[in-house]
Amino acid sequence: MKIQSKVSLSFVATIIVLMACAPASEPEDMAANFLSSIGVEPAPMAQRSVTQEEGLVVLKQPGHIVKVDPVDGRVCWYRNMELIGERRGLAEYARNVADWDEASAYSHLRAIARLSGALDGWEVAETEFHLDVPDEHGRFLRGVASMTLSESMGGLHVKNGGNGMHLEADPHTGSLIRLSARYGTKYEGSASLSESEVKDRALAALMQDMSGARIDTVPAVVSIGKCYSPRYAERPQFSDELNVAIKPQVARLAYEVVFEAVPDPTHREIMRNIKLYVDAQNGEILWRRYNILAKSHE
Repeated sequence: MKIQSKVSLSFVATIIVLMACAPASEPEDMAANFLSSIGVEPAPMAQRSVTQEEGLVVLKQPGHIVKVDPVDGRVCWYRNMELIGERRGLAEYARNVADWDEASAYSHLRAIARLSGALDGWEVAETEFHLDVPDEHGRFLRGVASMTLSESMGGLHVKNGGNGMHLEADPHTGSLIRLSARYGTKYEGSASLSESEVKDRALAALMQDMSGARIDTVPAVVSIGKCYSPRYAERPQFSDELNVAIKPQVARLAYEVVFEAVPDPTHREIMRNIKLYVDAQNGEILWRRYNILAKSHE
């Protein structure tokens, strides 16, 4: 039987109150409670499997996987495998009805984050929202509502990782697609380079990788700001994804260099901002992000 997950803010609020008042439960119960809170009916015991891998308790049932830290009950990882499978590739039609607009989508995602164990100090670092949109061939890119919550260090956001949480949902149905959280990041580095030196380094790096960025000309830089970022080369691989929440990570003091918006090479109606993350101490390109939906940088 196919189960659609659909989140209600009032239902999430009720579950939070009940969980706060209830005695501590086993990790399997915590995972099952999480599924209930996002509108997914926990499967009968005969259809569940529970394992413990890399320090996390993993609950699997048809179409859904939840990973919980048994020490504090925080949900570290969730996947709606049914929706992930359905959303592979492009769709032949657009859906005309959406349960969420942009504001309600972010409210729902914040509520789910709190329920899952997000810390009070984590702030919204990035958001993305669009409904089903056509490409140049008349097929449709499925709508998405996503939010990244990030820990700040010394008032600076941690990008591309660090302690925080990423959530993604389908705004047309209100169904949570995926959630990933991380804890245990260490921070290092100092600011030895000027913004001018960082800008030159980013421009040179993008010019050398125009084919990778799928651009014909290098766009202008629109903003430069300090943050922290891990190295792309040290990101968790797919095989390590299970223990992403508990695997130590180092984030370096960096500059986020944002380039002027250019059309996405596949969906020309969508504008994107290329972003490079430059080590503030030695000028190393820590991370390249080429497919970020354009935001206002006024």
